[in-house]
Amino acid sequence: MNRLVLLVLLVLNAPAPVGAGEGMWTLDNPPLSQLKQQFDFVPDAGWLERVRLASVRFMDGGSGGFVSREGLMVTNHHVALSCIQNVSSAEKDLIAGGFPAASRGSELACPGYEVNVLVGSEEVTSRVQGAAAAAKSDRESGELRRRAVASLEQACLKQTGLRCEVVELYGGGELWL
Repeated sequence: MNRLVLLVLLVLNAPAPVGAGEGMWTLDNPPLSQLKQQFDFVPDAGWLERVRLASVRFMDGGSGGFVSREGLMVTNHHVALSCIQNVSSAEKDLIAGGFPAASRGSELACPGYEVNVLVGSEEVTSRVQGAAAAAKSDRESGELRRRAVASLEQACLKQTGLRCEVVELYGGGELWL
């Protein structure tokens, strides 16, 4: 390969600087100083709690939030796409034409669709990592961590009656129940 082609390939594949205006952060650790500086807004604990309790996760992993006390949710179109396709028909293509519900009774439901609501959270990183501290191999460490996660989820279910899930944040740097 000649040097000119190699140089062009290197330039075209060079990483470009990218920036996120609002970024991504968890509700337990908001960037308060950044919000104050950029938007002159500092959410108080009550505001953050209302937002947390309005958080939803759709069954396909997409996120959204409640926007009414009656359960109306907002999300991105790509998150709702499979539901919209499922309630469409040959006669009524809701992807192409949309669907404004004229009344509450004419709203469409998504059969079989599941939405998870965040009602609480607890950091469990040290408990999961601690369970694997005495492991003698990577394989054993992974198995001990999986067992610790399963135990936490089952204990939470037994205590609350709710489905509980340990999720990884920050590329696995934190684990939250």
